[in-house]
Amino acid sequence: MCVVMTEDELSEAVALKLLEGRGLENPQKLGISGFGYLKKSVEKFCKAANNGLNVFMLTDLDQTVCAPLLIADWFKSATKSDKFLFRVAVREVEAWVMADRQAFADFFGDFKR
Repeated sequence: MCVVMTEDELSEAVALKLLEGRGLENPQKLGISGFGYLKKSVEKFCKAANNGLNVFMLTDLDQTVCAPLLIADWFKSATKSDKFLFRVAVREVEAWVMADRQAFADFFGDFKR
């Protein structure tokens, strides 16, 4: 079993796509309540991962200077297990989506004038 925690619906869709084909079918989706909920839940889900639960958490960098500072802040009192996969989208997950120019163009169609 796997738990997926994200800030919003787009992040959840991206997270599910990232997990596709990795043997973690039908993950339980938690979150989509913003980064504050994720940040306050880190310690609880670190404990769950340390007890064998697969956890995938995706958050945006937002206003933090860099991902290592965000990770240090969020995990200062939690011990992260190999079962806890934590990813930070720099700056926003929307940037990841738009960075795939071909897939973005295919999805939205040809906007040539």
